Amino acid sequence: FLIVEIWVVRPFQCGRRSNKTNLKQRQIDYLKTIFQTAFLFVLGIAICFLITEVGKRTIGRLRPYYITICNPIWAQIQCTKTLQTASGPLVVSQYITNHRCDSTAPARDIQEAKLSFPSGHASYSTYAFVFLFVYFEARLVCPNIQFLKPFLQCLCIAVAFFTSLSRVTDYKHHATDVIGGAIIGFCIAVFAAVRVGTYLWSFGVYCETVDETKKERLPEDERVPIPGIETKQSGALRSNDQIQLENTHEQRQPPIIHSRNNTRSHYDSGISVIEQKNTLNSKFHGGGGGRRVSPNGVFEGPNN
Repeated sequence: FLIVEIWVVRPFQCGRRSNKTNLKQRQIDYLKTIFQTAFLFVLGIAICFLITEVGKRTIGRLRPYYITICNPIWAQIQCTKTLQTASGPLVVSQYITNHRCDSTAPARDIQEAKLSFPSGHASYSTYAFVFLFVYFEARLVCPNIQFLKPFLQCLCIAVAFFTSLSRVTDYKHHATDVIGGAIIGFCIAVFAAVRVGTYLWSFGVYCETVDETKKERLPEDERVPIPGIETKQSGALRSNDQIQLENTHEQRQPPIIHSRNNTRSHYDSGISVIEQKNTLNSKFHGGGGGRRVSPNGVFEGPNN
């Protein structure tokens, strides 16, 4: 987070547009972004830990190495039971719920061997690296090294996958335990990074790219716009569709008609149009046999 935000926000001197005000604002935004990202990441870890531990304590599935560390007393275990049926006694297998361990292992290790589902390592690693995957996609900008972002994202997926597989090869979890933990971590990471992170990571890239710098140094007639993208004065980007819409809107603005009695536009409100219409009617079609209204409000005509 620290390295990526230093690259994106640039809290130090950056290009030709650096000044004390911009540097101070960038430093403030840098600290805010780091705090928000770290807080969101820790919050997701806490939620992941809560759900994982509740599942472990509730289900209590035995780990693959449980029999080795417990070493139960087999002579006291009855694996079958006899049922009396109409056709005679029937021997069936039964699930062992009560047994004694003959082991020198601490009770804490034996209790830990009963917490197999879901896998904590799989859920934590999947959450962490999927979160980083989305974070890199949202924040990392590398126009000169285009393969860097995909490489880091593939590395995140590879590390999470390797961590999950190692829990099975080390006989710490069953395969279904790892799948369950990975699903939990993935869902929490997507919710935290995509749904919540969208509202937090609102700070843009402050520094202009090398292409923008070269473009601004050229004369106006020699500048070639990037297809689909234009650059504002502040260095931000906007699409050509938005620019065309703004130009169309400016062209469609009605002209402002100034007069002695009315200085508002025709489209200022519907009242102005009605007022002008009524004024014209009162001047040229007034009652009283062709009387008209003088500027001072006195009726003039044959009946005056």
